[in-house]
Amino acid sequence: MVYNARSVLRGALRDHQLRDESWTSQLLLGGRNGQRNGFYVASTKASERRQILRLLIDESFRLEASSAAFLYLDEESAAEILSINDDCVPVPAEPDSYIRLREPSLESYLTDLSSKQRYDVTRDLRRAGGYPASHRVQPDDAARIAIYAELAASTQHRHGLPADPGRLANYIARCAGAGAEAIAFYVGDESSPAAFSLAVVYGDTLWVRMVGMEYGPVGDTSGAYAGVLIYGPVKWAAERGLANINVGGGVRDFKRRRGAIAEPRWSLIRPPKGIHPDSSYLARFIRESAAHFGNSHSPLVDTLITRYENKSE
Repeated sequence: MVYNARSVLRGALRDHQLRDESWTSQLLLGGRNGQRNGFYVASTKASERRQILRLLIDESFRLEASSAAFLYLDEESAAEILSINDDCVPVPAEPDSYIRLREPSLESYLTDLSSKQRYDVTRDLRRAGGYPASHRVQPDDAARIAIYAELAASTQHRHGLPADPGRLANYIARCAGAGAEAIAFYVGDESSPAAFSLAVVYGDTLWVRMVGMEYGPVGDTSGAYAGVLIYGPVKWAAERGLANINVGGGVRDFKRRRGAIAEPRWSLIRPPKGIHPDSSYLARFIRESAAHFGNSHSPLVDTLITRYENKSE
């Protein structure tokens, strides 16, 4: 969501007569831990964490003349950083959707669904011919990876996203060779599947990282999309004692109807030095962005809107 910096900073940037290139180059703060972004330091002492965060932000000014950002943080991480340094501009990002099993079993997943959700699951599985098959992906299995990359490119192209099969194949191979277990779920014949997803195991979670498929004349997937995105991963995870399945961002209502819960995510943008966005604008921006992403009931949203409205008075 870094591109939202354009709207968040537009008034301040105009007032300072900065050119676009003065801020569009972002420096990523924090770090990555497996599949997560965040502010990762070993210390749990608040004073030490504050000191490290201040050093990190100060160093970002030295390294980069433009803005910097923490990306796709959960609410706990975002709230901690904002409590230490409120110069960062909070931007609601696309929520992440999870299926959290009460206990790691397929029965637990199905039991906890509403009757309407169970109907949708039954219909999807019937149309797709049951649960998808799965196998572990090896980084040197070039032929199979190429097939999956073509399916992924089809889906990327359909959504107007970069759709280079070569780059997608490279991504699949990197996931498979990164040391964690990489699993492909597929519908159809193994040598020519109609749909697939790629998931990786990290910690106590199965992370669905990619989906690709063929589409019918009117975009129909005959239940295959839900199968490779949700049902196959849930079944596989439950059979191996994993209770958490991350099914990514987007299509929140589709995922909700199949048992997923959307969890808010935030990007925090550190503006260029001397830039101070208008507080009343930030309050309005956060309210509108949170409504767009379905985060309006987030405690952090309420806190931030109140903070910026009080500042603007």
